Amino acid sequence: MSKPAFTEFEMSLINRDALSTKEAEEQRRQAREKFYEMMDECASYDDVEEMMMCDYGLEMDYIFDIM
Repeated sequence: MSKPAFTEFEMSLINRDALSTKEAEEQRRQAREKFYEMMDECASYDDVEEMMMCDYGLEMDYIFDIM
């Protein structure tokens, strides 16, 4: 069985915040859920950018990892 590939989003949290792989996966899942909820509510780019920065400390470069 091969090792699962992690997104840059997850790797950033693992390396920066010393999260376990399971914790990082859960954070990505939660970010994805929040992102799609925001889209359902017609959030602006700035709203999504603020969520990424405030909740995860990551730039919008990582947005594709949660889509």
